[in-house]
Amino acid sequence: MAALARFTLLAWFLLFAKPARAVVIYDIKLYNASGRSVELIDKATGRSWATIPPSYTKSFAYYEGVSLRCNGQQLSYTRVDPPPQYISAGLFSTSFRAQLGADLRIYLLAPSASVPVRHLSPQPNGFPLRPVHTEGLTKR
Repeated sequence: MAALARFTLLAWFLLFAKPARAVVIYDIKLYNASGRSVELIDKATGRSWATIPPSYTKSFAYYEGVSLRCNGQQLSYTRVDPPPQYISAGLFSTSFRAQLGADLRIYLLAPSASVPVRHLSPQPNGFPLRPVHTEGLTKR
């Protein structure tokens, strides 16, 4: 009887308890408007896993932010969740669109925007994303 009560309590908890902080893994569709090729870097290994040529878009998981390499600089961008009006939810993914500017900032794009966006609208809090850590810079 005690085992049944424990099992029932555990089942109720698993069904109705909500995690304190659920993390949504978005797909980011990043358009490269920087004018130069950028490499996507795996944060765990530091290795390049894809290249985005100028004027191309690459979709990838946006879990812990973005890490890029451009002209010998390694740039890391901390994750900031986009506001709901910038998010597109599909059957198998939740995504948002962004554009890497010539200033190497990542700007949020409206779901209906055509790339490249020449005149970026005012950005919501936390955007554009700015690199928070750079490696491989040469001082001049």
